[in-house]
Amino acid sequence: MWRSCQGFTLCLIIDCDNYLITGNAGLAGATVTYSGPASGIVTADSSGAYRIGPLQNGTYTVTPSKSQCIFTPAAKTTTVNNLDISLAAFTGMLDAVAPTLSLSSLADKSITNNATLNISGTVLDSNSGIKSLTVNGASVAVATNGTFSLALTLVAGANTITAIATDNVNNQTTDTRTITLDLSAPILSVTAPADNSAVALSLVTVSGSVNENATVAIKVNNGASQALTVNGNDFTTSATLTVGLNTIDLTATDLAGNTSSAKRTITYDNTKPTLAVTLPAQDITTNQSTLTLQGTVSDTLSTVTVSITMDGQTFTPTVTNDSF
Repeated sequence: MWRSCQGFTLCLIIDCDNYLITGNAGLAGATVTYSGPASGIVTADSSGAYRIGPLQNGTYTVTPSKSQCIFTPAAKTTTVNNLDISLAAFTGMLDAVAPTLSLSSLADKSITNNATLNISGTVLDSNSGIKSLTVNGASVAVATNGTFSLALTLVAGANTITAIATDNVNNQTTDTRTITLDLSAPILSVTAPADNSAVALSLVTVSGSVNENATVAIKVNNGASQALTVNGNDFTTSATLTVGLNTIDLTATDLAGNTSSAKRTITYDNTKPTLAVTLPAQDITTNQSTLTLQGTVSDTLSTVTVSITMDGQTFTPTVTNDSF
């Protein structure tokens, strides 16, 4: 500006600290931060307009911000050089929508016997974009198309898996799941039939119990496997045998996929044993107070025992090589 000095000399005095930067932040009430030779904060009015100054010459960076909002561009740089500056308007957009997070993994409350849990999925935000993705606090790399994958090592028992997606205005989406690692096989107990037993009927009862929530399947003589009904922890079913030696296989599988098995070998014998008394002869008369009985027995499928009843007494002689 021009001023009158002593006498009639005119002096030109340049005021270098009286310039303005003006513009529009794009949203009402936005906070506008500036930095450079001077720094500070101003607030945009109801129309989004802001006014920064007075400023001295120099290069300044102007950055608008507002909660849950994104601005384009994020910041502008301008140089004040003896003139006021009018910046082109920013574009502001409210983003109150959280990112979309989709996980491909075991469902919540799942039980597994695999200590490695593979997690994959997508995370997308069409407004402000994705700022970060974490799983149990660890940062996870996200591809440009929004996909990601990682492997977690589980510990025995319950494991909490928490994935958090955050967009560039700090909206968040959280997915929390509990996955249980179970490495213990179920305990399968068979109460009937006894192993290596023999029966005279083709239908035999198979019963037992399992110590946890599990399925039980039965297979007879390598036939088709059939699921049994488990009531509480107990099961009972009937198995059809063939003549001769039969193998019954039982398998228990818990919710984690751990298995245990039991086997019973049963002989189905539907033929009567042969019995021959060789001594004494039939219908004899004797003057002896003691009598010796001898004979033979045989059975192609089962071990034979002999019992002798006389005058209310029962005798069980030893059978050796089919003779007694």
